[in-house]
Amino acid sequence: MNEDIKKIPPHDLEIEKALLCCIMIDEDWDEKLGDMRPEESYFYSKQHRYIYQAMKNLMSNNHAIDLLSLKNHLHKTGKLSDAGGAPYLAEVIDAISTSANIRHYAEIVQNKYLLRSLIHLSTDSIETAYSEEKEANQLLDKLSGELFELAEKKQRNIPLQIEESLYKVYAQIEEWSKKSGDVSGVTSGYERLDSLTAGWQNSNLLVLAARPSMGKTQLALNFAINAARSEEKTPVAIFSLEMGRSELAMRLLSMVGNVSLKNLKAGNLQADEWTSLGIAMGALAELPIFIDDSTSLNVLELRTKCRRLKKDKNIGLIIIDYIGLMETDSKIERHEGISRISRALKGLSKELDVPIMVLSQLNREVDKRQDKRPILSDLRESGAIEQDADLVMFILRPEFYGIKDANGRDQSGLAEVIIGKQRSGPTGIVNLHFDKKCLKFEDNIDRFAEDRYSQI
Repeated sequence: MNEDIKKIPPHDLEIEKALLCCIMIDEDWDEKLGDMRPEESYFYSKQHRYIYQAMKNLMSNNHAIDLLSLKNHLHKTGKLSDAGGAPYLAEVIDAISTSANIRHYAEIVQNKYLLRSLIHLSTDSIETAYSEEKEANQLLDKLSGELFELAEKKQRNIPLQIEESLYKVYAQIEEWSKKSGDVSGVTSGYERLDSLTAGWQNSNLLVLAARPSMGKTQLALNFAINAARSEEKTPVAIFSLEMGRSELAMRLLSMVGNVSLKNLKAGNLQADEWTSLGIAMGALAELPIFIDDSTSLNVLELRTKCRRLKKDKNIGLIIIDYIGLMETDSKIERHEGISRISRALKGLSKELDVPIMVLSQLNREVDKRQDKRPILSDLRESGAIEQDADLVMFILRPEFYGIKDANGRDQSGLAEVIIGKQRSGPTGIVNLHFDKKCLKFEDNIDRFAEDRYSQI
């Protein structure tokens, strides 16, 4: 085969011409294409791009798309010759006689565009790699971001008549009714927190945020254990960018075995503690918890790994510790990078139909307040996290700041889980007990003030 022919990008001019003809001869073309509506860049031919752009301009101004109006519009904008002139427009409108296959033509045009885009991205990456102008990690960040954006173009959505949604929701309610108690989602393992949230709901982006040393990672591990040990035995995926598997495993052993983490790290255990440790190992080994401790992770890699886990293990909860350590494109501002990650995680939760819990840091404004109570605007680096999240939780341990209760009493062990935002439920505060020895959060709140809820 001739080498020059091999290098011609994928395209089909006759199919492009047929698609343009369908648009001209069918006034309902937009409705028939629905989620397949092409963009100008989908067309390989520059002439076809000018023609399609003119068609969209006519439609946006409520003008009919026919040969005469198209020719006049292109003439007024000075693009008629670029579009091939009047003779070529006549050729396009005579390309086919029916618009019956309009979606098929659009699919082909889109597929050719995606193939060309992949070739372009790959070629550009190869040339950049050979030139060594960028570090490998920078090039990977750039390529992964561009591939993710390209993949998003393939996923379109169209409005549906409400009847279909009603049947789907009714079926979901029926499924929930079969469960015991008030929990319809993945249980948190804490009765009062579950009564406030009804569990972690599928397709939801959950944010767990706090200042350092408040116990974000440990509470997330508690959630993971509780979900995996529940009646449903929900498989959980943990992506830890901060701690390695061994550190997480040690914390889990301490928590489940009720053995001091300090003693575990020193290897200084009593006979009964060795027994508890053995029992905890056996119990943990049977749980469907999967840990990825990659120190660098971008959205594309996360998406690939989660898709595989969903397919192979049917994961029901994803935990990411934490969003601030995920890789972003080095060319953009950090806050914009976090915004993109946040939107991508929300999209991934909907795609996989599982709750995704992402841990986040809070800025120092919290420490400046007298009551040290976090609010939504304290989320570090990006307001998009607050915007994209379906549920935002904060952790406050008053004893960390030496805060006494209203009667001046010490609040040692109190951990407030503050629901700062919940799209489909009340906000409020749930009191838990934090065992510092085993880093375990417990539902034992008898010694603390009553939980405080505020209905939306």
